[in-house]
Amino acid sequence: MNKEYEMNHENRGFALVINNKHFPGDEIRHGSEKDVESIKKALKSLEFNVQVYQDCESFRMLDLMNLYGSMNHEDNDCSVCVIMSHSSKDNIIGVETCEIEKLTKSFKENPSLRGKPKIFFIQACRGSVA
Repeated sequence: MNKEYEMNHENRGFALVINNKHFPGDEIRHGSEKDVESIKKALKSLEFNVQVYQDCESFRMLDLMNLYGSMNHEDNDCSVCVIMSHSSKDNIIGVETCEIEKLTKSFKENPSLRGKPKIFFIQACRGSVA
């Protein structure tokens, strides 16, 4: 059994970055823009096609994850998703919460990603927003 992923496709793949910085009640995750720039630079150096989205409500995060997760990835080595936000136990917070399982579902079910790494980085506290 091969223990390494094939990384010889035409493209490295897509990297979706979602940074939720502004929240209701004027709460701001200060410094997150520096994290976005560092992540973007690192992923581009690894030859990913990086797309960054800012301040997404839950429905928008889910739409983006479904869009990228359902794309044809046959010519890609893998996919990467980075979500930076607040969270609770099993949810990511946009304006309201969104279950992590719902966010990752389309990637797991996509046949063109079968046998390829699907990497999710979630940088979020798991405590109270207040």
